Amino acid sequence: FDLGGHSLFATKLTTRVNASFNVSLPLKCVFSAQTLQELAKEIQHLDRNSEMPTIQPMNTEQGILSYGQLRLWFLDQLDSNSTQYNMAVAFKVSGALQYAEMNKAFNSILNRHGVLRTVFKREEEAEPVQVLQSPQDYMVELNDVSEFAREQKTQAVTSWLEAGLSYTFDLEKDLMLKARVLKVAEDEHILQVLLHHIASDGWSMSILVKEFTALYSAYVDNKESPLPALEIQYTDYAHWQR
Repeated sequence: FDLGGHSLFATKLTTRVNASFNVSLPLKCVFSAQTLQELAKEIQHLDRNSEMPTIQPMNTEQGILSYGQLRLWFLDQLDSNSTQYNMAVAFKVSGALQYAEMNKAFNSILNRHGVLRTVFKREEEAEPVQVLQSPQDYMVELNDVSEFAREQKTQAVTSWLEAGLSYTFDLEKDLMLKARVLKVAEDEHILQVLLHHIASDGWSMSILVKEFTALYSAYVDNKESPLPALEIQYTDYAHWQR
């Protein structure tokens, strides 16, 4: 933890511990047993799993929510206009921006990760379910302040970024990803990406950045996607967890 440990690294650690020792180490043990000696004692007291269950693809367009999704869905019911579970990242793009290839990259990501085009519905008193929407032609929102005077441009960029952060996701009908581009000059753009926490976390954001970079670079060079197909989706994990 002194070297910068946090919950995502703790989760990664428990995953490796479980695979190495064939156990199911509770995440809380990493925080309560903060030396190798203490953690080793915790592992020794755990029962060995006779067979580690694997996540199987369900090939379904509708499924139950994971516990994490259910918690965030419940919080959204309490305050549907809240932005506190938005995750945002912004990049300054220098040089020419290939808008068509950028759109193609985001469409590939949406097609690839079903959780980003999942909506959450509930009928009467039933449990909420997540429903996979069919892929659609997604267009990144494009705004232009390149003709503004310098003083106006600075304020316009700030206002544009703040407006993006105030966007509210409708969990019943929206994609869980929103991408926006602001043209500041011919050779300078700002790309802002918003995700809802019900479909992503800090780990997911890093994956998104890596995959977008790989896809965009490939499409600009007129190449096919370099990313391998995914064997499972988040709905498969939610079913496995339950």
